[in-house]
Amino acid sequence: MRRAKIDLYAVAAAFAEGGPGAVSADDLAAAAGVAKPTLYARHRSKDELYLACLEAECERLLERLWSAYGASTGRPLEERLASPVRGMLEYAHDAPAGLRLLFGSGRPTSVAPRGRAAAVLERIHDHVAEQLRRELTEAGRDPAVSSLLAHALLGLAVGVAGDGVARSVDERAALAQRMGRMLAHGLRAAL
Repeated sequence: MRRAKIDLYAVAAAFAEGGPGAVSADDLAAAAGVAKPTLYARHRSKDELYLACLEAECERLLERLWSAYGASTGRPLEERLASPVRGMLEYAHDAPAGLRLLFGSGRPTSVAPRGRAAAVLERIHDHVAEQLRRELTEAGRDPAVSSLLAHALLGLAVGVAGDGVARSVDERAALAQRMGRMLAHGLRAAL
């Protein structure tokens, strides 16, 4: 007998509307495309399902960030610094509910999953910080600021992406380039 596949992206969209407390188990099962007993046979609680959705969205975002970074290899520093922004804007365009789930205000209702949710989000920061550390080292700049820059860059990218400012591919690319130039100029002035 074949197991029914749970569509975690659809469940993530249901969670994105307000977090675990704002959506019923029946709504989650409907979004997943399975019966409620099937849903809870695979995920013991709503918090566990929420964490599985966070993980799925985190992986989807990291894939987008790696793709954007790979496309900028060998390009000028400004373009390489723009790559996480470009990846974030593309992800936000393709998965607006995922962006809200990852960076919105809804969080798991119990203490243990909150720590695990924070760890998922930290992976995104760590990825961007590592990319920035490599770029700063290659540019002869102090890599010690990479973590702080990653927080700033992610905050800016999430804010801009969440506003839906850049709707077309060209607008997203232009905005990412402007943000990359801004970061590169700021680095040159500050370091």
